[in-house]
Amino acid sequence: MTTGPVFEVVTLTIRDGVSVEEFAALDQAVEREHVALQPGFVARQSEAGHNGTWRVVVQWASAADAEASMASFSTHPRLPPSWLP
Repeated sequence: MTTGPVFEVVTLTIRDGVSVEEFAALDQAVEREHVALQPGFVARQSEAGHNGTWRVVVQWASAADAEASMASFSTHPRLPPSWLP
């Protein structure tokens, strides 16, 4: 198991019909109301890319913290259904 800081990098495509501004507001809410509250959270940065892509980089204290956060998304009551796998 990896110890020390872990960087999670996610690149996704914004769904058709959702503007960058709408997605940015959702992204900020997810960070504020969920991700930043998870154990081991260190920092998070996100940005719009090209052609409807979005990149998120999250720093975690450990790999276990990163994995636990990813698992928590499937049970978070405030996330829009379109965010769930």
